[in-house]
Amino acid sequence: MENKKTVFSIFTLILGILLFIITGRFIIIILTSIFISFLIRPLYKLVKKAIKNSTISAVVSELLTLSLIFYITFFVFNSVYYQIKLLGSSFITETLFNVNESLFNNSANLDFNNLLTLETFNNSLSFLQSVITNTPLLILDIFLIIFLSYYFIKDSELIQDTILNMIPARHKEPIIRFLKRSKSISEEILYSYFLTALFVGLLLFILLNMLNVHFSLDYAIFAAIASLFPIIGTWIVPVFLAIYFFFRSNYFVGVILLIYAVLIVYITNVFRFIIKRTHEKVHPLLFIMGVFVGFYSLGFLGFLTGPIIFGILQIGFEEVFREYLKNAKKKP
Repeated sequence: MENKKTVFSIFTLILGILLFIITGRFIIIILTSIFISFLIRPLYKLVKKAIKNSTISAVVSELLTLSLIFYITFFVFNSVYYQIKLLGSSFITETLFNVNESLFNNSANLDFNNLLTLETFNNSLSFLQSVITNTPLLILDIFLIIFLSYYFIKDSELIQDTILNMIPARHKEPIIRFLKRSKSISEEILYSYFLTALFVGLLLFILLNMLNVHFSLDYAIFAAIASLFPIIGTWIVPVFLAIYFFFRSNYFVGVILLIYAVLIVYITNVFRFIIKRTHEKVHPLLFIMGVFVGFYSLGFLGFLTGPIIFGILQIGFEEVFREYLKNAKKKP
C-alpha cells in the first residue's frame, strides 16, 4: 500500500511539473485574471445589488474597471510625455534634430560591410520582427485575460465549490480553512498594502500639483512604492523633497512638505484601519521577498502577485504545522 502511495505521489509530481512547463505562459494569464477578478469582485457585489442579473453585473463591473485602468494608463503616459517635453530643452531638441538630419543625409552612404553598421541594422530588423511577432500574442493574451476574468468574477463561488467537491470529505475541513485564510491574507495585502500605496501616491501627487512642483507624477510613484516598505515608510519622499526646497530657499514649499510628511503617517494609519477587512497579517519580510522575487520572475505582474503568493505560502506552512501538531497529539 505504501509503495502504491509513493508511486502515485511521484507520478503526480512529475505530471504537475510537466503541466507547469507546458502551460507556463497560460499560468501567468490565469494568475493575472485571478488578480484582476479579485480587484473587481467588491465592485461586482455593489453592481449586483442594483442589477440582479449576474452576467450583466459582471460585464458592467469589468467594463468600468478596464475603462478606469485604460484612463489611468493614458494619464500616466500623457504625464510622462509632458515631463519628457519639459526635460527636452532646446539643446536636447536641437541635438536630436541634428542626429536625425545627419542619419537622413548619410543614409545613402551607409557602409553595410562595416560590422557596426551591419550589427545595428540586424538589431533593428530583429526588434521589428519581435514587435510583429509578439503583437498578435499580446492581443490574444489581453483577450484571454478579459475572458477569464469575467468567469472568475461571475462564477468564483461555483469554481470553488467544484474544486471542493473533488476533495475527499476527511480533508475538506483543513482545505476550506486554508482557502478562507488565503482569501483573507490576499485581501490584507491588496488593501492594506497596495491600495494604501495608491492612496499615498495620489495624495502626494495632488499636493505637489497644488504647489506647482515639476515631475509630481514621478515623486508620487516613488512615494507609493516607498510606502510598501516598513522601514522606509510614507515619509521618506516628502522629507527629501522638503530638504531639496530648503536648499533652493523655497521655505514655504519645504515647510508644507515637512508638515505633510508628519501628517501622512497618521492619515495612512487611519486609512488602513478604515479599509481593514481581516485579522490576517503577512510577515513584512515575506512581503518584501514577494515583491522582489515576483518582480524579477514575472515583471510588473510578479510585483503585484508575488507578495500574495508568499502570503499564501505563509498560511500553507501554518496550516501544515497545525495539522502536524494535531496528529502528534492523537498519537499515544
